[in-house]
Amino acid sequence: MEWWNKVMIEEQQVLNDAVAFITDLDGTLVADSTQVAEEDKALLHQLSEKMYIGIATGRSMKEIHYIEEQCGLICDIKIAFNGGIIDYKGKRLKDCALPQNDLAELMDYIEEHQIIFDALDNVDRIGTYTTTNLKKLWNMRLMTVPNLYQTLKEKKIYKINLRPKSDEADEMLATLRAHFPQLTICKSGNERIEITPKEISKGEALRILAEHCHLHFICVGDSENDSSMFEEADQSFCLAHAAPAVLGKVTTVIQTFSELGEHLLPGK
Repeated sequence: MEWWNKVMIEEQQVLNDAVAFITDLDGTLVADSTQVAEEDKALLHQLSEKMYIGIATGRSMKEIHYIEEQCGLICDIKIAFNGGIIDYKGKRLKDCALPQNDLAELMDYIEEHQIIFDALDNVDRIGTYTTTNLKKLWNMRLMTVPNLYQTLKEKKIYKINLRPKSDEADEMLATLRAHFPQLTICKSGNERIEITPKEISKGEALRILAEHCHLHFICVGDSENDSSMFEEADQSFCLAHAAPAVLGKVTTVIQTFSELGEHLLPGK
């Protein structure tokens, strides 16, 4: 068994040195929330030759697969719903939906205040939200159902997006955090607030991956829901269009995703 112990030690040393590049989607890898640019696809493939590749998003696992198909690349790490689902090399490390009692309370609150929303069950977007820009829905259906609020109370829902007007978002965010302290609530754009279970965040997802898979992280993003991820990264990048509070969390500010090549692939 001496040879086996040697193999295990060598494998552990490789794991201890492993680096994972983790990217947000909307506004980052998918700059226009519609299509990954060809130069960014090429950069992702180049990075995959040097390190593990991961996606961390508020979107569903179904939508991560859509981007993988666009890029022609299967990611080693998939973090959906801001950490509600975590997959590493095909193995599910976490699967955490909103608790049923919290979901019921949320549905009552949303109905009472007539807030525009969509709830994600990893298959569809269900709610009152509508859009004419169907390209941004990727491979998800936007739908409503009979007896909407009661039906959703009985489903497995990972995340709820609220859709306030831009001038109402900050006030709504503060009110929701006061009313639902048991949940994680953050902005991910001027007109979107995301609600997930407590202790769910991209940063927590990275902590789980670091503990179980012995990884170091290079991260890139552009929104408040990326802030916790930046705090866990060894090296972090943020797109310049992000809010000042988010920009202050990173080691480097970049103008475009493709600019990462200058920092991570010197000489290319």
